Amino acid sequence: MDSLSLSVHALLKMSRVDLARQELARMKSIEDDATLTVLAEAWVDCYLVCNQSWSAAAVSHAQLTRAFSVPLLGARAAGWRQIQ
Repeated sequence: MDSLSLSVHALLKMSRVDLARQELARMKSIEDDATLTVLAEAWVDCYLVCNQSWSAAAVSHAQLTRAFSVPLLGARAAGWRQIQ
């Protein structure tokens, strides 16, 4: 069990979630309620959620940058010209 959990952890560090899930399935087939199995499952779940959150944040940031950078610069430039 220890070597399998270490393998899951190492695979997640290498961004190989597909192989980590396979190792997790092997761990569950050996002993489903073991502490290391539950911990490894939490690692895999956290990895998936964090990656989805980061990719969603990156997409949102890119969309916001594209949507608001040009109009805000234009508005600032227009406001600057009115002040002078």
